[in-house]
Amino acid sequence: LILFLLFLEFWVGWCQSLRMAFKRKKDDGGDKKKEKKSKISLDPIVYRSDVTKSKLYEPNIVRSFYKFKTGQRGLECLRWSADNCVTSRLRDFKVFAMDPYKFYRRITAVKWHPTKPNWVALGSKCGEVIFRNINDVASEQKPLQSARHQAITNFCFDPFNDHSLLMSSVDGTISHWNYEADVMRELLDLNLGMPTLFMFCCVNASEETGLVVAGDSPGMLTLLSKDLRPIAKHKVHKAKVNTAEFCKKKGNILATASLDKSVKLWDIRMIGKEKSKSGIAVHLECIEHDHPINAAYFSKTNNNRLLLTDQKMELKVYTMPFLTHESTIYHPHRQFQHLTPIKASWHPLADLIVIGRYPDPSWPDYELEQRSIDIIDPKTGQCDLHMLSNQCKSIMSLNEFNVTGDYLASGMGLYVAYWKARPPSAVDKKTRPSDGGGRRPPDSDSDDDDNDDEPKLTKPAYPQTKKKPQTKKEPKSSSKCPKKGSKKS
Repeated sequence: LILFLLFLEFWVGWCQSLRMAFKRKKDDGGDKKKEKKSKISLDPIVYRSDVTKSKLYEPNIVRSFYKFKTGQRGLECLRWSADNCVTSRLRDFKVFAMDPYKFYRRITAVKWHPTKPNWVALGSKCGEVIFRNINDVASEQKPLQSARHQAITNFCFDPFNDHSLLMSSVDGTISHWNYEADVMRELLDLNLGMPTLFMFCCVNASEETGLVVAGDSPGMLTLLSKDLRPIAKHKVHKAKVNTAEFCKKKGNILATASLDKSVKLWDIRMIGKEKSKSGIAVHLECIEHDHPINAAYFSKTNNNRLLLTDQKMELKVYTMPFLTHESTIYHPHRQFQHLTPIKASWHPLADLIVIGRYPDPSWPDYELEQRSIDIIDPKTGQCDLHMLSNQCKSIMSLNEFNVTGDYLASGMGLYVAYWKARPPSAVDKKTRPSDGGGRRPPDSDSDDDDNDDEPKLTKPAYPQTKKKPQTKKEPKSSSKCPKKGSKKS
């Protein structure tokens, strides 16, 4: 009897719980289809006001400078006007030459000389290095081969020697090449001649501090003296150090970016003096990111901004000195195994971001986008310009401007394209009105200086009969493109 009562109580409780669950499901709309999760908005996240929306914004650089000197405008509006001048000049950029040398493997490094704006260094995945003069692109040049034919990861021109180039390689070596004397020597070797286990990923030098730094795959940072002798070695990250960048405004500040999803700021004078429990040196500032980071570069105008490029779709801009987050820009540049990692860089004359586009079909509002070079304004996060060329059909992973901003080198696959502003052609000069104008003849009825006015109608001597004006039938517009060789009406 007791067992029967216990079973009956359990049965009643189970029926009540089942009825409550069914009622809860009905109230929540369980029979309806589940709603799709809302997609993350890919609009730029900006943490500053847009000056262009203000009534005080003046796009003309001369008027803006005059109003700045008279106190009618602020410094920010003057900077916006200067950026507008640079962007309008970039609209005239065209590919004027392709590098004649065909690399055996894809391009992995591009670097312009800091004082000679016509010289550029190129490196490939199989260790080929070419030092090219832009003014003599057609000349044949024999490439320098690295010792073990491994990929060149980064370049840095030696600030202590005008004719030398420092390079890091996947074979675990830091090499010094005197290209004038054609002498090359190895400074560091992580693997000591053995098969590749560790690699150097970046190299940089500072003339102010007299130091050369090199980051490797285990997360170590090696310091070398002005004489290129090793000084110290410190653990700075948990994974591969992709970038080591000195701040030119404050030479003692060093920024490092790594695959451990972090970017750190260091005082090169204090690095290694304090260490955490894990043995990693104590940093000044640290930024944690959601994805591994490919590059971190200071702006070239005043070094007040730090630009991060991750391996998925985000560009982040931080302001110095406390790495205050300024903007997050969503841009398609995802990582791919057989593609050189896409790295965003800065324009030398204005704070504009230069980056190659890798179109993504899953991107919102995707409409057959082309593989262009995007010029992005970090203040608003909007793309100001898409640079395109019929000669560049591949993904342009590496894009670097020279010091003066007159030339742009784009690495895409096995080839390198060189851009510059297109000069006005002779046809444009003929069609444009003359600048001087000159004095008009006294019998001229023209109101301008072009002498292209229609002849003045004279009154006929005989009477004319009024006729109904005949309207010409316009040909129907065709959606087809004109045939090759046909003239435009």
